[in-house]
Amino acid sequence: MSKAQSFELNGTIKKIVQGGKFIVSVPTQSRTIEIEAHPSGKIRVNSVNLAVGDKVKVEVSAYDPFKGRIMRRIY
Repeated sequence: MSKAQSFELNGTIKKIVQGGKFIVSVPTQSRTIEIEAHPSGKIRVNSVNLAVGDKVKVEVSAYDPFKGRIMRRIY
């Protein structure tokens, strides 16, 4: 997936799902959407702990805007 085909959004982790995935709530102008996201490889390698309520940056594909990858945790 190239950078031209994806975009980054800020959101909050709302739920932990089986299989190492998370439900991330992303506010938009009109409503709040929920994205199913998995942690990126860099987060897994560095053992970054993600919990409910953490603010994260999610990379979302233009082809499927309801699935994404958690790129980093925002402090």
